[in-house]
Amino acid sequence: MENNKEAITDSLLSKYLKLLLLFLFLPFIIFIFNEYIIPQYFSSTSPKIVMLGNKRLKKEDIYLFIKGNGKKNIASIPLSDLEHKLEEHLRIKKVNVNRKTGNIIEIKIEERQAEFIINSGDTLYEVDSDFRILSVDDVKEENLCILTGEFSPQDGVFSGAVIREFASTVNRAFRVHPQLKSRISEIELRNDGSVMAYIHFPSHIRANAGLSLESQQVRKLYAALAFFENKNIKPKTLDLRGDDAVYQ
Repeated sequence: MENNKEAITDSLLSKYLKLLLLFLFLPFIIFIFNEYIIPQYFSSTSPKIVMLGNKRLKKEDIYLFIKGNGKKNIASIPLSDLEHKLEEHLRIKKVNVNRKTGNIIEIKIEERQAEFIINSGDTLYEVDSDFRILSVDDVKEENLCILTGEFSPQDGVFSGAVIREFASTVNRAFRVHPQLKSRISEIELRNDGSVMAYIHFPSHIRANAGLSLESQQVRKLYAALAFFENKNIKPKTLDLRGDDAVYQ
């Protein structure tokens, strides 16, 4: 009788132990199945890629970035590796990759927003509000003002005081007179400290603001452009350095 009780107890303990081990290893098994077995199973067929949240990045941009110069099959890449790879993209702020039923890979992206284009050393950089580089000679954002000058990035960021103060001055001008943002295509900080603004509307005008782009010059610039537009005048140059704006 006691032997039967011991056998029953041993049997129950064995079952409980097996269940415990199953629960302990179940998350690991699911991870392996999801990350390696399913991708290998679908590697012979092209998965359907669903992009969510991308605004400037196209699906082709994502494919090219993931594959690089190789011919990788996205379906054969573990999801965690795919996610980590996309996190390296300069324009991507956050990303989440999931595999859905029906051989679907869903990629949710949150992009960084470009604030300016910086032209330095004949290279165009899109930067966000933190001056973090989003692209190099691959401008995707339209209608952004170009800031031109001798500015040097470091570790993917323009951290110099000169570019930050220059950008802050331009932002103040645009906040006071938002209409200027759609009329000025480029503002240049020259080596001698002078500021040149390049207007594209109502006509192509080169405006010399002197050694600063402060409120007085901004007001004169706004008033002059409004006058040119109203009178249908198309000058080539505009000098804002004196008490009055002078155009030719």
